[in-house]
This record gives sequence, C-alpha cells and structure tokens, in this order.
Amino acid sequence: MRARGLFSASLLLLALNNLGAAIGYVFQALMARALSVADFGLMNSLLAFGGLLALPAGIYGSLLQRQWAEKVNAGRAAEADLEWRALLVAASAAAAFGAAIALTLTPVFGWWLRTDNFTAVIVTILASACGMVFSLAIPLATARQWFSALGIGSAAGALLRLALAWLGVHLAVPLSGA
Repeated sequence: MRARGLFSASLLLLALNNLGAAIGYVFQALMARALSVADFGLMNSLLAFGGLLALPAGIYGSLLQRQWAEKVNAGRAAEADLEWRALLVAASAAAAFGAAIALTLTPVFGWWLRTDNFTAVIVTILASACGMVFSLAIPLATARQWFSALGIGSAAGALLRLALAWLGVHLAVPLSGA
C-alpha cells in the first residue's frame, strides 16, 4: 500500500513539474512580446545564471539531507527536526531580505545591467531568490518523504511563473517612459 502511495505521489510531482515547465514556456513567450529583444535576451541570461547559482544550494541541501537521516537513525529525530526548521526559516528570511534590498536598489541594478527595464530586473531578482530557497528545501522535503511539500513547492513554482508572466505583460515599460 505504501509503495502505491509513493508511486502516485511521484506521478503527481511529475505532472506538477511538467505543468510548471509549460507555464514557463508561456511566460517566456509573453515576455518576448512585451520586452525589447535586448532586454529579453538579458533577462533569459540572468535567469539562467540564477539557476546556476541555485545548484550549490541544491548540493548543500543534499548534504543536509544525509546529516538529517544520520541523526534520525541515531535516535535524535527531535534535534534533526529543530535544525531543519531553523535552517529553512533562516534561508527564507535571507532570500526575502536580499530580495527586499535588491528591490530598493532597482535603479542601481538597472544601471549595472545596462537596462532601465523594471521588469527584467525584478523578474531576475525574484526568480533567483525563490530558486535558492526551493533548491535548499526540496532535498530536505525528500528526506522526510514529504511528497505533499514537494507538490506544494512545484505548485508554488507554477504560480510564481504565472505571476511573473502577468508582471511581464502589464509592467514591461522602461523607466524612461520611452
């Protein structure tokens, strides 16, 4: 019975991830219509770089997953749970703090990226912050076999892509007003 539940959860995760990928393609198509070619190319490059930055977080999350399993096997499950919760809260707070600082410095980031397009900068900041937290949280959720947490993460990623697509269509206006 347990194996069937795990298989069903895996299929659900696969479907949610495919939905997120499909929404991502729609998001890119909408952004391509709303942004200039230069800003669209810049945004895609930065999103790819943000994904690259998420790799170390995923590796670190996998190492933490192993440490968590070792503590649980040693009979210290309560200590492992407390550390997991503290780390997830700290990672989320750090991402939110970094995103808040970056949002206040949008004109500076725009100058550094050589664009005055508000959307390209904001999308990059939000995607990078969310990517880091998800990359850290998903291996830990897998360690707990919290497939519901993984499903929520996939659904949240899909909703984030939808929100960014809306942002791209409605706010893709350069700050200069041109």
